[in-house]
Amino acid sequence: DPPPELWLEVVDWITLAFWTLNIPMSVMVGYVHEGVTVMVPSLILRRYMTTWFMVDMLVVIPDWIFSLLEVKTRSEADS
Repeated sequence: DPPPELWLEVVDWITLAFWTLNIPMSVMVGYVHEGVTVMVPSLILRRYMTTWFMVDMLVVIPDWIFSLLEVKTRSEADS
């Protein structure tokens, strides 16, 4: 049987990949403004950058830092 920590590690990486990929995907999704669906890429990007972008960065960047530090710590402990 695999160690129970392996399952948590796999879930952590899947979650990190999902939220990381969600950032560029957010720019490919239109929005509704005053009852009109906006599908103009430059307007979508501008809206995303002024709404959810900073929140996404505040979540994803620390998660990447902690995940990479954990990998580095584990590799140093194994050698």
